[in-house]
Amino acid sequence: MKLPVVWLPEADAELKQALAHYGAIRPELGARFIQAVEETVETVASAPLRFAVIEKDRRRAGVRRFPYGLFFLVEETRIVVIACFHGKRTRNTGNCDETFGRSQAGSHQPNICAARSHGAAKVDLFRVANPQMSAP
Repeated sequence: MKLPVVWLPEADAELKQALAHYGAIRPELGARFIQAVEETVETVASAPLRFAVIEKDRRRAGVRRFPYGLFFLVEETRIVVIACFHGKRTRNTGNCDETFGRSQAGSHQPNICAARSHGAAKVDLFRVANPQMSAP
């Protein structure tokens, strides 16, 4: 059974930031990035338990051909993406309840504890990749 996937606002912002970065290098690179993310989301939605638990009940799925990972929670009725994280950047590895997340202003670290206190929103990846166009 395929579960619906929703994104926390922070994860959505991280995705948009990464897409803007790759799109600025070359538009087709941005398109390839968003396609790779869509494929990862499809795999997560279909088989979320195949991905390793990273911290407590949080899992990570790598984005193929890009140094990004999607951190997510598996809930009974949905998948919640809590971070879209660049794997080459450093991150805090302390206790999730106290330090795992954004510890410095402006740092790009996965806030994988945010799902406890924030609502999730559905993200239309087509609209992320093509904000000026309407969905097909």
